[in-house]
Amino acid sequence: PNDQFMFVSNVGGNSVSVFNINNGPPPASPTVATGQHPFGMALDGMGNFLFVANKVDNNVSAFAVNSTSGGLMSVNGSPFAAGGSGPAGIVVVAKQ
Repeated sequence: PNDQFMFVSNVGGNSVSVFNINNGPPPASPTVATGQHPFGMALDGMGNFLFVANKVDNNVSAFAVNSTSGGLMSVNGSPFAAGGSGPAGIVVVAKQ
């Protein structure tokens, strides 16, 4: 939402990289571990949380997003069971 960060899933590395895209070429921030084969990612509408669908582990990693640095901190209880088989995508729907 603040057009400052880019999140990239590293499928083979089982991680997410954070890039600051505000000032010139994006320097990579440290990567953050996810489950196996992080395919789909989605931010909540406010940009406070990033959710990552981990295909091989059949779960979803949840991270709180630091609005200043873009840093990711795992949410308590994460990863969460996906309830399906091999999730490859994820969507966050705003509360009505």
